[in-house]
Amino acid sequence: MNPTPPDLDRTAVTAGDWVPGYELRAVVGSGGFGTVYEARQIKLDRVVAVKVVHRDRVAAPTLAARFEAEAMTLGKLHHPNVVQVYDYGRHDGALFIAMELLEGEDLGERLRRAGPVGE
Repeated sequence: MNPTPPDLDRTAVTAGDWVPGYELRAVVGSGGFGTVYEARQIKLDRVVAVKVVHRDRVAAPTLAARFEAEAMTLGKLHHPNVVQVYDYGRHDGALFIAMELLEGEDLGERLRRAGPVGE
């Protein structure tokens, strides 16, 4: 059996940023907890969002356990107002979660433009 070509299981956006099975295309956002990428899930050929938790955050074992428990819980939810979770895992010391990529406006930008939601 031929091994998978390297470009199919490892695609970097920046040095050190990659998740097997996903082609990371662009950074959607970044914060204190992690970075979210627009990505292509290679096996299903669909566009998704992949959140990669910063390595320094993974060092706390309770955080990693909580992240995994939340991913499993969210993966069981199906509601039009909840983003769909497709996959999660750990690779090379980093945690990641793959989910539905929503098009639209950043919440912070929306709040600055239109004020608080529900008023």
